[in-house]
Amino acid sequence: VQPFEDSVYTQTQLFHLSPGSSLCLLDWVTAGRTARGENWSFTNWTGRNEVWFRAEQGGRDRLLVRDTVILSQQGTQVIEQQLRGTMHKMSLFGTLILRGHAMEELG
Repeated sequence: VQPFEDSVYTQTQLFHLSPGSSLCLLDWVTAGRTARGENWSFTNWTGRNEVWFRAEQGGRDRLLVRDTVILSQQGTQVIEQQLRGTMHKMSLFGTLILRGHAMEELG
């Protein structure tokens, strides 16, 4: 995702994996439209990912991972610093989740 200045973005992704399946999930957010001088200038970005293992018939699905990232200008007021100052010159922030047999070499 490439947010723009003053934007507010919320995303939730749910993955339900069947037995024997694999998952490679890469979810990232960039600093914004840096060519326009935007550098972590959005108001709020929230990304949530949940990975569930699908149960056999009659069983309950099992939560494997729940990951929530919140990047907010408001949250940085506690430390009296703008969001860009807390990102230590990084231009993106991401989450990588690998699961299953097909991902063993990468993990």
